Amino acid sequence: MRRRTHDDWEYFGKSDPYFAVLAEQRYHCASLNEELRTRFFETGQLHMNKVLKTIESKLEGSFCPERGLDFGSGVGRLAIPMARICNSVIATDISESMLKEAEENCKRKGIANVEFVRSDDGLCDIVGPFDFINSYLVFQHIPRKQGLKIFRMLLEMLTEGGVGVFHFTYFRSSPSIIRFIYWIRKSSRFVNGLANVILKRPFGYPMMEMNEYRLNDVFRALQENSCRPFQLTFSSDATSYEVAYGVVIFCQKGRADDRLFTRR
Repeated sequence: MRRRTHDDWEYFGKSDPYFAVLAEQRYHCASLNEELRTRFFETGQLHMNKVLKTIESKLEGSFCPERGLDFGSGVGRLAIPMARICNSVIATDISESMLKEAEENCKRKGIANVEFVRSDDGLCDIVGPFDFINSYLVFQHIPRKQGLKIFRMLLEMLTEGGVGVFHFTYFRSSPSIIRFIYWIRKSSRFVNGLANVILKRPFGYPMMEMNEYRLNDVFRALQENSCRPFQLTFSSDATSYEVAYGVVIFCQKGRADDRLFTRR
């Protein structure tokens, strides 16, 4: 990925990893304690419970994946509950500091079947295949062109019959002035630094990049990789100035010669 993207997330990984994963004020490092840390990981378990319930209800049977991949694992919020249902899990993230924190969290919880691998644009160090791939609140932070390329590579890594669960932001409802300010801050580190001073943050605090995806591009990638969506779940994330609308896509990989979308 771009050097700037890596540097930004390495900054978050070193300075404020839990807030960077789940942007709620209580998860800032300055206020984080053991009770809040426990609550943080409980949100990951609850999310994964819902994911598993959806998969099992739609595929009519127990879901017992052998090998899982959590793409954009951060500090392990979802990789840890994944490790409880998979024989082995690869947790991958662009930030070495995030992965180090995730590894420490696994040790604290007695989780020993997770391997930690740093990701890049080519997913060069990630070796498939996987029968369960999960990615939540991740692609929105990756520029669309790069993200679609990575998404296609992940779909290729799914085994026949494997399940993927992917979250994408597709629309952000915000005033034009907010979008203009975002563009200016994204284009200039100096302007972003001035904004940080106003917001009483360190001058070098990175702006967390947010990107919207065109769902027709996403569905084309699914179809071309013989992946059949079997459930769509909407999501929304509201702040004081905008609402980000998203979708969680549950899909299953078929055979390359399957005609999953034949017209009738």
